[in-house]
Amino acid sequence: MKISNGVDTPQDDTEEKKDQYDSHNHEYHHDNVFKGVVRTKGQLWMANASNFPIKFQTAGTSIQMQFSEQPFFAAIKEKIEQKENPDDFLINFVEGETKELKEKGKWSDKYGDRRNEVIFIGIGLDKDKMRTWLTQALISEEETAAMGGMEEWKKLKDPFWNGKMPDFAV
Repeated sequence: MKISNGVDTPQDDTEEKKDQYDSHNHEYHHDNVFKGVVRTKGQLWMANASNFPIKFQTAGTSIQMQFSEQPFFAAIKEKIEQKENPDDFLINFVEGETKELKEKGKWSDKYGDRRNEVIFIGIGLDKDKMRTWLTQALISEEETAAMGGMEEWKKLKDPFWNGKMPDFAV
């Protein structure tokens, strides 16, 4: 199952959504939503950590989560735009990558390349129940507006790293 911009496409078992995961919407009593899942893998975009994707995988009861070595290109682009005299090579590199991501349908004007992309492997999965539960964990446009915008996401409680998010310089 693959979701891209809210439209189902049956080619594989990937959950993809261009919104962000937010732990404040997440109910930990999942009522067997993930019954039958034996393995997951992918990348997460946490609302309070918008510079780097989080590599995510599970196998049985083992869970691994770590920040990717490479930041989102959207984050690099934002840092370049904030610089007074950005490096031409870096500008051209990011523009080239952005163009390629747009051509592949992996870039949005609002979020850039920030996205959640998770594959679920299992037996007898209730895909609709999983999709509903995961979608409820996303911050809605209304919630974002009520918070005062995306910048406020950084103030959300960090359930994994106690606010110690990696940063980078360009």
